[in-house]
Amino acid sequence: MPEIKNILVPTDFSKAAYDALEVVSRITADSTVKKVTFLHASNKEKKQEVEFQKFTRQFEVISSTPYRIKIVRGALDDTLLNEQKSGEYDLVIMGTKGSQKEEDDTNTSSFVLRSDAPTLVAPEGVSSSGINNIALAIDLETIDDTTALAPLHSIAMEHRAKVHVLTIDNNEDKAVSEDHSMERVLDYYLETLDFHHSFPKNSDIEMGIAEYIKKHQIDILAILPRTHAKKTQPSEGRLTKLLTLRSKVPVLALD
Repeated sequence: MPEIKNILVPTDFSKAAYDALEVVSRITADSTVKKVTFLHASNKEKKQEVEFQKFTRQFEVISSTPYRIKIVRGALDDTLLNEQKSGEYDLVIMGTKGSQKEEDDTNTSSFVLRSDAPTLVAPEGVSSSGINNIALAIDLETIDDTTALAPLHSIAMEHRAKVHVLTIDNNEDKAVSEDHSMERVLDYYLETLDFHHSFPKNSDIEMGIAEYIKKHQIDILAILPRTHAKKTQPSEGRLTKLLTLRSKVPVLALD
């Protein structure tokens, strides 16, 4: 599986952005990451240089990974998408304030839905604990592109984390049965990891995922958005957006 070597971290110097540094430090600890790029979109370069000095000093306290800074002009959404499409980065990590309102949108939730890059979203107030348990929330449909699992595999291997494959059974009349073709796919792509597949029942998928995260002390929630699916029916991204806005743990969107 490909290693994570270069990480892109967009920042607006908000509290959520500073909290995201904790997640960056987790990912870069004892890992193959060679460089972190901090990106800010602004038209006031002198002021942002001062902000960047504060920001990077904080990063230096918690991580020894080499970094660079980029200040670019333009709207964050478009700038970030263009930067990500350069193909230079293996992972995007960004913070978000989050919201409990379904109709709300943020730069982060918008980027996750528009981008086809693996993105790790750090909620404001996230703790700085290690990475011991990762939940991969999936349904029983065919995984459109199994190579999308590479960042999950890399992070789990580097941190020796247990992977909880999670399929919420939201059918009150009929239990979800084990899909053997899906299990074969998981066995193949996760075979070198410590993983198991669970099917907890809950009529509300989002609530079921949240309850599992709390019960099993999950450190990262991985999801497959399917918003750019080609082999299966593309998703509108409603659940992806809700999880991005409401999750209490970092969400790794694999697209």
